[in-house]
Amino acid sequence: MKYHNMNEITNIALLVFDNADYLDLFGPLEVFTLARYNCYFISTVEDKTSVSLQGVTIDFSEQKEIPEKFDLLLFPGGSGLNSVLADELFLEKIQKELHSGKYLNIASVCAGALILDAVGYLNGKHATTHWASKKILVANKQISVVNKRVVKDGHLYTSEGITAGMDLSLSIVEDLNGVEMRMELEVLIEYKIESTSFKTKFNSPVYDNAKRSIEKMLEPALKERERLLRKKREI
Repeated sequence: MKYHNMNEITNIALLVFDNADYLDLFGPLEVFTLARYNCYFISTVEDKTSVSLQGVTIDFSEQKEIPEKFDLLLFPGGSGLNSVLADELFLEKIQKELHSGKYLNIASVCAGALILDAVGYLNGKHATTHWASKKILVANKQISVVNKRVVKDGHLYTSEGITAGMDLSLSIVEDLNGVEMRMELEVLIEYKIESTSFKTKFNSPVYDNAKRSIEKMLEPALKERERLLRKKREI
């Protein structure tokens, strides 16, 4: 990918919807803001003035004018995901946006990948998502699901769960501005890459009970997501 000159304007769009996960958004936002990118929250609802992210409210009213072109559009996950997956109008607008030519790159954090799955954008691509949602992506045989923290396929970036959004945003900065910029940001935010990988740590039997507990807690939401996506794939 072509590196951006730091004198160029880099525009980042972060899609928001009610009860999106705020760390999916604000983790990358921290990195992008420190990289001096212009960041904008966008919604598919034209007359919506604010969005509630599990107690954090985003107000659109004072946001500066939205540009016509963006270097990236980012999709978060969160507890509000099932509602948007069931919203045909929302998905139609997303599909239109994805094919508008307005976005140079597309990214998803955590289960935000399921939105891209719902509109067929991941078909024929390599992608990843939160560990608890991977079996939902695997059910779509047109997607190559990869067990990596961040997966890049052309102009598409996807990451695993929540905190992996920081890895994703740093990867994007590296592609846009070079590894030196990424390293500077890692030092600035004290981003520590552990010698023991996420996979090694959390695949340990020590975490088996915790994983089972989380799977039980998420089961109703995951089953509903699976049902909604199965329906979309059949269309």
